[in-house]
Amino acid sequence: MFKIFGITLDAFKIGAGALLFLTAVGLIYGNKDGQKPTDTNLSDLAVVPLALPITIGPGSIGVLLVMGAEFNSFSKLLIGSLAILCAIFLIGTMLYLSSIIEKFIGKNGLLIISKITGLFLAALSAQIMFDGIKGFLGL
Repeated sequence: MFKIFGITLDAFKIGAGALLFLTAVGLIYGNKDGQKPTDTNLSDLAVVPLALPITIGPGSIGVLLVMGAEFNSFSKLLIGSLAILCAIFLIGTMLYLSSIIEKFIGKNGLLIISKITGLFLAALSAQIMFDGIKGFLGL
C-alpha cells in the first residue's frame, strides 16, 4: 500500500513519531480531572473509554507498523511477536487490576506515573523521528 502512494518507511517513521509525540504531550500536560462535562467536551468524555487511545491509538499503530517493517528474519519476527504478546498480557493485567492499583498508588501517584510515562514516550517518539530523518537524508 505504501508503494501505491509513494510513502517510504522513513517518511512513515517521521509521521508515526510525530503522532506518538503528540500522545506523549497529552500524557504530560493533559489532565481532564476536575473538568465538568459541557456541550463542547461531552463527546470527548464519552468516546475516550471506548477507544482507549493510549493503548491502541494512531501512534501505537504507527510504531507497530514501523517496527514490523524492520523484521527481516524469522528470529526477529518471533522475538517481536513474543514481545507484543507479553505487552498485551501486561496491559490486560494492568487494566484488570486498575482499581486495586489506583487504591494503592492514589490519584497523585497515577498522575506522576502518567507524566513519567509521557516523558519516556516523548523520547521514544523523538528517536523514531530521528531515525526517519537520518534515513531520509541518507546519513
